[in-house]
Amino acid sequence: MRVLAVGNDLPVALETSYLHALRRAGHDARLFDWWRDGARVPRGVGHRGLGAVAGARRGNAALLEACRSSRPDLLLVFKGLHVRRDTIESIRDAGVTAFCLNPDNPFNPSRTSSSPHILPAVPSWDCYFIWGRFLVERLYAIGARRAEYLPFAWDPDAHPYQEPAAEPRFAVSFVGNHSSHRERWLGAAGDLDLHVWGHGWDRAGSALRGRVRGGPVRGREFSDIVRDSAVSLNVLDPWNVPSHNMRSFELPGCGGLQLSTHTDEVASLFLPDEEYLAFRTVGELRDQVHAALDAPEERRRIAKRGHERVRDETFDVRAATILEVYRELRG
Repeated sequence: MRVLAVGNDLPVALETSYLHALRRAGHDARLFDWWRDGARVPRGVGHRGLGAVAGARRGNAALLEACRSSRPDLLLVFKGLHVRRDTIESIRDAGVTAFCLNPDNPFNPSRTSSSPHILPAVPSWDCYFIWGRFLVERLYAIGARRAEYLPFAWDPDAHPYQEPAAEPRFAVSFVGNHSSHRERWLGAAGDLDLHVWGHGWDRAGSALRGRVRGGPVRGREFSDIVRDSAVSLNVLDPWNVPSHNMRSFELPGCGGLQLSTHTDEVASLFLPDEEYLAFRTVGELRDQVHAALDAPEERRRIAKRGHERVRDETFDVRAATILEVYRELRG
């Protein structure tokens, strides 16, 4: 089977994890890098102003030509931020099944999550895969042909498991992008030997700035931080509530003790207090941290059970789900 994936050519990216999974399953899976092969503008420029307009025009034309020339069985577009509805329909007219897999919330109006193209294109996809159950009905409400819940997963190659350190260097760590929402939560834990990495934390207030250890980290470096942390904090962005995020699987995959924002969906994926810890309030966040630090054997037990839960929640399994939908639609 020939699969053309559309996204970003990065060593640690959702697209890369899926491409590897598809290839392990024996398929000819190739990547069309939207920015390099299509838009031909830098990623940052391509999200705004005239760069977005010109890049979208070039990208759509190049993608259509790539599908007409290579004739993939399946076009798998990640996010589809700048893919136009007419481009999708032309690709489908050429006999190609077209799926979108969106790892973001398409109803989030921020420029990195949405665009003038993303919602109007929803009815054109043969299937729209989304990570949050709460978004499925919203997609149908705006005309989706088919919407499927597809949760995130763990990639053991990108984020390898490591045995937790016997003597953790960090009591509490957080790895993720800055937002005012996250800063409010982390500010409540700023006195708990907190260590923060991620994009944008140079904008944090003075109370947290001294807790910032570096910028974005990925792959093995992320796994190293999780290994060296007694508690790995996961503060869900409001646009991910009431669902989960990629860290929900990556943290236990790496072997860490996850302390996450409570949502019903996370609690359906992992057993609270058995496979992860959760908080609803600042008080609960602080209480859970203190309890975990005071009970090293118990926190290692919970981390181990969390890891056992995600061992079979890999991108190989998620890719198999996508292919099942393809076979069902193609008959």
